[in-house]
Amino acid sequence: MQAGSLVSGDVQQLKSRITVGGVERAHKSWEVSRDLVGDLPAQVVAGSGIKQATGTIVWAEGDDVTDGAVNPWNASSGWLPKQGEIVAIYVSDGVTEWLQFVGVIDENSGEVGGLPSSAIVDYIDFLNRPVSHSTVFAIHPPKSDGGAFMGVGMSHGYPVDRALRSCGMYATPGMEPGCVLSVPGQMSLWPEYGTVTAAVAYTGLPRRGATDKRASWGWALADFDATYTPGYTFPASTSPVQLTARIDQAHAGTFWLSAYYGSTKVQLSVTSSRTAVARLNGADVVSLAMESSATIVSLLVKGGVWTLKTSGGATASASSAVPAGSNLTSITATADANARVAGMQVSTPPVGQEFQSLGHKDNYYQDAGAFVGAMDALPSYVNRPAIDLLTEISKASLSAMWFDENGKLRFIGSDLLRAQAPAQTVTTLDDIYALSWSDNRLGVRSKVRVKYRMPASNLSQYSNVLLWQGSGETMESNQEKVLLAEAPADEDWAEIDHGAVAAAGGLAAFNAGRGTWVGGYLEASNGSWTADSGYGTWDGIATIDERTRRFRVTTSTLPAGKSYVLATPDDAVNFFPRFRGFEYPALRGRAKVKWTDASVVSATTGPSGFPELEHDSGPWGARSADTVVQTSLADYIASQVTTPSPTIDSLRVGYDPRRQLGDVITISSPDLMGVTINALIVGVRNSAGDSHTQTLNVRIISASSAYATYGQFEAAHPDTLTYEQWRALFPATETYADFNNEPLRGATL
Repeated sequence: MQAGSLVSGDVQQLKSRITVGGVERAHKSWEVSRDLVGDLPAQVVAGSGIKQATGTIVWAEGDDVTDGAVNPWNASSGWLPKQGEIVAIYVSDGVTEWLQFVGVIDENSGEVGGLPSSAIVDYIDFLNRPVSHSTVFAIHPPKSDGGAFMGVGMSHGYPVDRALRSCGMYATPGMEPGCVLSVPGQMSLWPEYGTVTAAVAYTGLPRRGATDKRASWGWALADFDATYTPGYTFPASTSPVQLTARIDQAHAGTFWLSAYYGSTKVQLSVTSSRTAVARLNGADVVSLAMESSATIVSLLVKGGVWTLKTSGGATASASSAVPAGSNLTSITATADANARVAGMQVSTPPVGQEFQSLGHKDNYYQDAGAFVGAMDALPSYVNRPAIDLLTEISKASLSAMWFDENGKLRFIGSDLLRAQAPAQTVTTLDDIYALSWSDNRLGVRSKVRVKYRMPASNLSQYSNVLLWQGSGETMESNQEKVLLAEAPADEDWAEIDHGAVAAAGGLAAFNAGRGTWVGGYLEASNGSWTADSGYGTWDGIATIDERTRRFRVTTSTLPAGKSYVLATPDDAVNFFPRFRGFEYPALRGRAKVKWTDASVVSATTGPSGFPELEHDSGPWGARSADTVVQTSLADYIASQVTTPSPTIDSLRVGYDPRRQLGDVITISSPDLMGVTINALIVGVRNSAGDSHTQTLNVRIISASSAYATYGQFEAAHPDTLTYEQWRALFPATETYADFNNEPLRGATL
């Protein structure tokens, strides 16, 4: 619910104001509709997917046809908004003004002699940009053979954040100008730019990712020690360097972000008291206490001047020369268990573009409860519209997704929405003008089955995981062949070897089954063979996209009667027996995951005669070791669909400009209906013209009645209840009125 107090009174005195491109425009009327959507029965308190908020504005300009009819062909006939212009609708009670909608003009229409109108929509079209990502494992294989596994961590909050960042929506600052490393830190240590080369827990535990912590902007990380290679390098003595991080108000530990130039270390640290400290080779240079409202701090080292600034406006500086010598070689980010950090960046900003992160404004927020959990692997995706990916994850995790009145996208777990404390009480006496309900058995299900994609991972420190293999084809003189190695639909690959291991390890690596291999031999018509001496030429392996690699081989003019075979000979004694007759090319890497269909069934069941409800959670939150997320989903849904429950179909109320989608309200009707209902707002219809009207769609969370039937009383207090038990429930000090107000006390209903 939006902040502020609404002026009270018997008659509301509300006024609307509309701006287009920041300029106020006269209007006749407007209406806006917005909903939380989902495909579960109406009694389930859940949202999933996204539905565009839409509306219509009727403009007050040009209503006198004798002065000319407004039309799009003649600009002098009157003002019309341009498609794509930003439109905002406000409602005021004379003291406070609340934003009701922000979006864009979608289209204009009108007729001669009438008023022009505009269709308006929210920012959902911004989510149509294509997004791609390679496979990432929570415990990711090393970047080079023999290295250590990296605990980067993975959850579905990470792809949500990456998709939204691609669409210009940020919970942590976007990449700074001159960025060489960006780690948003939204449920993973995987970088947006740069390369992670090591990641463990701060305590030194291997094969474990950082700990996810809630923060004011969504998510923060704690308990990690990670090393990165910058996207590109530069010298410290002649180029500026800027280190940035976002620190939550709950930060009570220590965080270090360090840039290494050979043996020279430039460091930004934030202490447990949220004091930022800049250090050169371990010695303090300058420090600055972060204000309670500030969550972003940047350190700029330029021309020997060290400057700390926060998003709250605080600043401090000092001078210290950085030794000349090496270029930037590596970056480390470290935080203890009590730290709360995200949005880690290192950059070399151009002149005039320093400290850009400090002006960051969140334009999206995500939070999740029991339906988000660690997942073994992020499946790769190629050029998917962001909205499709977000909708899939939203539906899988029962996360509601919508743009609020301020144009901020929200991605919130349904269980968290349901668990909110009521923001407001509305009564049938003062606030409710109409309430329609229905009570049927159509939404009842016998049980809930949650389908998911279970990962079966093959992880190695070495490039010995066979990903794809050719079929040993035969080529003739002057032939070209292009082979595409594409991951099957039910597989994902990571840390693919592009030939480095084969080149370095030679025959020993081949016989050990390590590395990607290409090659061939010459075969005569009688079946004899000779080694290839340069007749076959293989290009370097090309990356087509996150799921596809290309091999290209050409032959020159071969000796008469000879063919070029893409394999090893069957009787080549220098190869181990298992690699004789081995078909080329062989693409290997350090990780592969195969996805298979699996399911869990809810412990709670309903009447056997009703159908089963099936929910698909896909790979999101899937682990081979447990089904915690899937079981939570099944039990949550089952608790609401296995018994008949009445629903409220529509609720017309007095207009309150503070009400929002996702609010929980209490519907109180002690006398007229004899019930108190807590409900989640899943739809809002606002309109204004001669008056302001508001209609809500709600999902019931709980309902209680002030009255009890004899049947309920008997069920609550069977005749086996002893006198002592009665006295315990209703002490002698209580009155008849106390008993009448709470006749079912002590019952489990």
